[in-house]
Amino acid sequence: MKQRIHDALLGIVGLAGVAFFALSGASCEKPAMQCAVGHGPFIATYTVTSGDAACYPGGLYEEIGFSTYLQSRPKTTTTVTNTAGEQYTVTTSEGADYNTRKIALQSTTMGDLLQSRAGAGLKEGGAAYTFGTYTNLPNADNICFAFGNGETTDNVAELDVEAFDTGEVDDMMMPIIEPAVHYRQTWSNVRLFVTEGVPGTQAIGEMTFENLTPGAECTVSFKFTSLYPAVPCIADILVDQMGDCDEDPMTPDELCIGVVVRSEPDNALCNSKAEEGWTKPAAGTEYKAARVFGSGINPDFKTKCDADSGYCVLDEASLAGTP
Repeated sequence: MKQRIHDALLGIVGLAGVAFFALSGASCEKPAMQCAVGHGPFIATYTVTSGDAACYPGGLYEEIGFSTYLQSRPKTTTTVTNTAGEQYTVTTSEGADYNTRKIALQSTTMGDLLQSRAGAGLKEGGAAYTFGTYTNLPNADNICFAFGNGETTDNVAELDVEAFDTGEVDDMMMPIIEPAVHYRQTWSNVRLFVTEGVPGTQAIGEMTFENLTPGAECTVSFKFTSLYPAVPCIADILVDQMGDCDEDPMTPDELCIGVVVRSEPDNALCNSKAEEGWTKPAAGTEYKAARVFGSGINPDFKTKCDADSGYCVLDEASLAGTP
């Protein structure tokens, strides 16, 4: 998930191959890049367009996830008669249809609700994710479309969860009952920038959230920009110092390793490359842990650590445009 996909990975012709084609007069054409998406968490930054931001449990920043799926070609069914005169049916699959694909999108808010209410009853037809058509090829501006732009109307995720007895009791020995919750989330005009070097790792779009729970009804709409992968960037400031490491007053003080003295945003955690040449300072000197892995963010992207969300975000306009 955290390895950059380079143009070179999509097909390399060695020098020997080039010479062969030149001598033979043969030629080949690079296949068109199809619409793709980063499979895993994006960090989404929301901007309110109408309503009250407090309506949305996810706040102004959260992880969202995309996934794409090829569709199956139609199956064929044939009736066959064997030598004994018995008939049976043979179903043949034509395999995947590489020109038709679907895309799913789910927010952390909806996913957490579903997970936290495992065992509760859901109204029929509910899902934490939306699932719709994704364009097959990028347009002339390298944009792929989902949940809008004339491509699909299947853009609603909805969970209507019944009240749920957790089976636990509180301090007063009363049963803990989770209340009924009804959320609806509508995604629209989602656009992803897709090239060989940027295979669907920047996305923009619009989202409307409705809390339909009786007594708590509200609606808020957002525009969003998002970046893949979602990378936390709050660094712990550490120090090795003498102290009561085991918190036992009966034991003598000793050198406590890696005591967290504070945490702060760190742009270096957005760096695509791991840190080289790190050395640990002397005891008593503040330091940050070595970055043994890169962020996985495309090194061509200009990013920064956002102090409010605690994630690496774009520090430039999205390649996917303006939501």
